[in-house]
Amino acid sequence: MIFSKSLNDDAKSPKFIQTVPKLGYRFICPVTHSESHQKNNAQGNTKNNSPSSQPKQTPAKLQLITFFLVITLTVLSLFSWKYLFSNVVIEKKNTTDIQTLTRMAGNKFSPFVAPNGKTLSFLTRQAGKDKLWIRSLNNNELSEIPHSFEHIYQIVQWENSHEIVLLVRSKGKKQIMRGQIVDNKLHLLSQSMVNINDWRIYDIAGIKNNQLFMIAKSSGHNTPALYSFNFFKPDIEHVPLNINANAILSRLDINPQQTRILLLTKNYDDSSSLYQLNIENYAQRHYHTFAAIVRNAIWQHNGEGVFYTTPPPAQN
Repeated sequence: MIFSKSLNDDAKSPKFIQTVPKLGYRFICPVTHSESHQKNNAQGNTKNNSPSSQPKQTPAKLQLITFFLVITLTVLSLFSWKYLFSNVVIEKKNTTDIQTLTRMAGNKFSPFVAPNGKTLSFLTRQAGKDKLWIRSLNNNELSEIPHSFEHIYQIVQWENSHEIVLLVRSKGKKQIMRGQIVDNKLHLLSQSMVNINDWRIYDIAGIKNNQLFMIAKSSGHNTPALYSFNFFKPDIEHVPLNINANAILSRLDINPQQTRILLLTKNYDDSSSLYQLNIENYAQRHYHTFAAIVRNAIWQHNGEGVFYTTPPPAQN
């Protein structure tokens, strides 16, 4: 064997390599560790166990992790600031578009702006007492106008000359009164000749030439209808309409040109319809039908469009 010859080993009496029949060879010489070898191994183990010998993460890997963390935080910050900033802008826009005219207690109703757009008249009701108010839209000056009526149901007209027409209850009777406001005092001018004491009035509006329209029903009628009368005459005229038999008239509004009436009906199937009525010849046209109940509808300031309100959650 080559290893045996190299080591000058005798095959019959081996010192280093022994032949095992049918198996192979094995080393039989004793194995010992030299002192220098043990010292070297000890030093090597000490070096391997030192902190400086532990594997280190490469700078490139640390930089990559840091880069992704910075990008993530930056994106989140940008989205957060964008959301907060957008909310601030929307809130600011809403506050500039909407102006609060009054914060007084009680229910506010029947607002009426004069044709010149300079004054607003409205009513408040608190503890069963009705108050009449005038606000200047130029300087926001608010004035209460004292009156002697038992109730004020509605402001019918409010003119630039500070003339006002009111639907009131006075001395136990329902009446339509005309007055003029001078130095924050109401001076009564005249009382309408029509007898509406037994009428239930849902809505009423006036136009030029002392003509008034109302949605009302008398004691002899079960459903509201449209009526017309002159302030200084006792006769009340029924205005015929071609509307759905299952529709109930609820509101009316007159366009700024005082040529057309907007009529709102509530239908039995919980829908609502709008109709236009020509004041001169009573020509009628269906305007629109809504699938939901519409609470109120008025002409746009130019008389070409319509604003309307619906119950929550729509609130259009």
